[in-house]
Amino acid sequence: MELGHVLQVIDLKCPNALEDPESSADANTRMSLNSQVDEAQVEINVDAIDPRTFAELDRYVKDKIFARTTGEDIEEYEINAKRSKR
Repeated sequence: MELGHVLQVIDLKCPNALEDPESSADANTRMSLNSQVDEAQVEINVDAIDPRTFAELDRYVKDKIFARTTGEDIEEYEINAKRSKR
């Protein structure tokens, strides 16, 4: 689910950053996020992602990594950290 979210955000905000490595072989096999493909390959040109979208995705990925390693949501962690400093 996390990778799908990242791809959807890039597709919506920076569609030029998504490249299908096989698109030059056959225009009919071009990758689409809405199509059902067994083994889809996509290349992400990170240089084509605008800074705001990159920052949004960076935060999203870091939040997911934090949640997986600690079992806690980052927002809850930050709220609890602020409360403990009082």
